[in-house]
Amino acid sequence: MAGQGRKSLQLAVLLTLAVFLPLVAPPAAADPSIGLSLDSAHVQLIPGDSSNVILTIENNGSSIEDFSVSIGNATIAESWDVIATETLVEDVLPTFSTDTIIVVRLNNSAAIEDSGNVTIMVSHNGTNITSSITLQLSVMPRYGPLLDATGVGDNGLVAMSPGTSLDLSVEVTNGGNVLDTLLLNVDSEPDLTSWWANYTSGNSSDNSTNGT
Repeated sequence: MAGQGRKSLQLAVLLTLAVFLPLVAPPAAADPSIGLSLDSAHVQLIPGDSSNVILTIENNGSSIEDFSVSIGNATIAESWDVIATETLVEDVLPTFSTDTIIVVRLNNSAAIEDSGNVTIMVSHNGTNITSSITLQLSVMPRYGPLLDATGVGDNGLVAMSPGTSLDLSVEVTNGGNVLDTLLLNVDSEPDLTSWWANYTSGNSSDNSTNGT
């Protein structure tokens, strides 16, 4: 009975490994002759922003090398642009390193769920000797409550008699990239003196134009 129990346990372990092993991502490829590092391994941007990342390539070989640089853009959301400013880095001396710039851009329509990782690959030019490094990309929350009262009254100007009330419909837009709760509150009075001066100045200009 004890032998059957051990066999059952072994079978359960094997089945578990068969299920979960495909979910384990293989480690990034690394050749000892090519050393890679980033000045920032995690880029966090709000939609519409961009950033530069410095990629350092170290020639650990014994001869002068040219390195090709490529970006695995297929693994990231379309809202990201990750661009190598140099696809070919030439004449790196043995035991020396050189820097190149990776440009990261995030478009205005990006959502939080567009966060992910991108792989930067560096090879001895013309060969399959390659090292790679992973850059983490995060979309930061952007909050953008927008109010539009131009459709109310005369471009936002409402005439009311004393003691009356009026229900106004004001368009409220969530211009951010996250689900948000917006609190509407009137907590200050406008500068009526300046507003009236601008308003009457505009009317006077219109009247002068009509009178000529």
